[in-house]
Amino acid sequence: MRARHNILFDFLQVAAVTVLAVAMRTAWFTISTGAARPRQFGAAWLVRTSCEALPLSSTTKSWCAVVLDRPFDLWWAPSALQFLIAPAALVFVVAGSAYVIVRLTGSGFSPLSAALSATVALDLCPDIYFRLTESGTLAPAMAAAVALTAGGVLWVLLWVAASKLAEFLNVRAQSVASTLVLTSALVVILVAAILGLRAQPQLEPARTTAGYPAAVVLVSIDTLRADHVSAYGYERNTTPNLDRFATEGARFADVSSPSSWTLPTHLSLFTGLPPAAHGVVTKLGQRLHRRVITLAETFRSRGFETAGFVMTGYMEAECGHIQGFDYYDDFSVSSACKVHKKRCVTSPALLESVTGYLEKWNRRGRTRPLFLFVHFWDVHDLYNPPPPYDRAFTPRGPPADRIDYEVLNAHVYGAARDVINELPVERLVSLYDGEIAFVDGQFAKLTTALSRYGIYDDTLLAVVADHGDEFFEHGHWKHSKTLYQESIHVPLIIRYPPVVAAGRVITTPVSLIDAAPTLLSLAGVDMPARFGRLDVAEPRPALDLSGMISRVPQPTAEPEEPRPLFGDLLGRRGYVRLGRYKLIAEADGLGNDELYDLQTDPGEHVNLASQRPELLSELAVHLRTWRELWNRTERGAQDAEFSARQLENLRALGYLD
Repeated sequence: MRARHNILFDFLQVAAVTVLAVAMRTAWFTISTGAARPRQFGAAWLVRTSCEALPLSSTTKSWCAVVLDRPFDLWWAPSALQFLIAPAALVFVVAGSAYVIVRLTGSGFSPLSAALSATVALDLCPDIYFRLTESGTLAPAMAAAVALTAGGVLWVLLWVAASKLAEFLNVRAQSVASTLVLTSALVVILVAAILGLRAQPQLEPARTTAGYPAAVVLVSIDTLRADHVSAYGYERNTTPNLDRFATEGARFADVSSPSSWTLPTHLSLFTGLPPAAHGVVTKLGQRLHRRVITLAETFRSRGFETAGFVMTGYMEAECGHIQGFDYYDDFSVSSACKVHKKRCVTSPALLESVTGYLEKWNRRGRTRPLFLFVHFWDVHDLYNPPPPYDRAFTPRGPPADRIDYEVLNAHVYGAARDVINELPVERLVSLYDGEIAFVDGQFAKLTTALSRYGIYDDTLLAVVADHGDEFFEHGHWKHSKTLYQESIHVPLIIRYPPVVAAGRVITTPVSLIDAAPTLLSLAGVDMPARFGRLDVAEPRPALDLSGMISRVPQPTAEPEEPRPLFGDLLGRRGYVRLGRYKLIAEADGLGNDELYDLQTDPGEHVNLASQRPELLSELAVHLRTWRELWNRTERGAQDAEFSARQLENLRALGYLD
């Protein structure tokens, strides 16, 4: 009975240490960033780093990431607590191991002190690791070894110091008072850590934040094709707020996305790399590699606070989007959706999370500039705009929830013209436009929030889309099926009054990958040497467009000769755009080439491949050279295997058949 009592007492002590350690880490992170959960616990980092370093299967590595980053679905617990369950379990293991080792060795030191100091020391390891890797000081394996060594030394120092302090104060080793004494000492150490080791890592020497915008906000509106934005000439008034925003900033009229689906285009947006370079081109089995430098990492290295708010699916953290974000919320909106995810109205919940974060950032005194990424998803199919947007553009046709999407889905991969004539395409387009108008109103609420905090005119704000949607113009519905203009022509609008000329319209064809270096330049942040490429010896495919939209005239900003623009679809098909001409071709070069003159045939209905063989050959050489260039280099992707939960989620969103 006595032994059982001792075991229970030991268990309760370790559990108390676990709760205390998790609470301390979470409290610091909430106070310092306003986030609901820490970005990385030391115990979780140790498991993840070990999984990546060891020769394990991609399934095991994916399992590690999923278990550590995803919530446990407990109906009675708030989402923030659900995310703490797996890390807390690991903290318990670490604390329990340290406690048991000290008890068994009979060293005379407090096992309770050993347990708590082990968790605190381990929590500092990720900060040391990321500081060393993001600055390029050490390779990941060596940085992990250094971080663990430093953590081990710190553990011993904390443990001995706390035990000696308890002994000096004549406190019994395992009393509650001993824990309180130790906690007080650790709080002092944590404050020092906040001021020291937790300083943001530097890729290059940082400038003072005085020269930066108060905030850099990147807004991505999923599935928004440019020709359905009224500022781009659409006959329906779908985007009055974006139109007003465009008159206050600069609008790029001819922007090509590097692909026609979410995952590769957003990774290109974040890295300045085309899909052929970052290598994430298939729907399953790949994620961005840690060695690729992202936009968020670059801003964070200059002292910016970084936060991202997204829906789910291919925007999940596990795909690599989380790199560089202090806080990445890919769970709040999805967990709030209680119906079929594709019928959810997500933007209000997204905005609630964003404005809540802005409020906490404002209360903290805005001591650091903010990089904020906001991903609006509602324009994505299935189109289900809330009233009155569901009837904003036509009163005819069935309600959104009565459209037979099963019939439509049967023709996703192509439909004959006579079949298309029988489908509710007009009603479908009206619902799509209603979604655009609804999200346009949500965007206005975001700008209102920025104005409320007095930073709107000191915010570098960019609005983009990742791809468009097809409405059977070429026999297909939705996206990720083709590389025609309806899928890849996207908007790009940038506003920043101190630097960007208001009302300027750029007609030069540009690529979505150009957005990243352009934002860095406009924000006054120098690009790291390796940003936008995998090696400093490689060419940088993205172009800084800031000179085209600067208030100070720069006559050499626009290239004299047309610049080739490239894109890829699932590694099987690609395009090259050179001025007014565009070639779409198979990756294996086995024919089925499509050549279009976008000036005389913007709808891409007249294939000139047989009529212009010389032009076809010229563009084919460009495309082949481009592929050979990136095929010779190591791509920025790594293997990843999606969990059953992720696969189910992707199917629910319509990404998988």
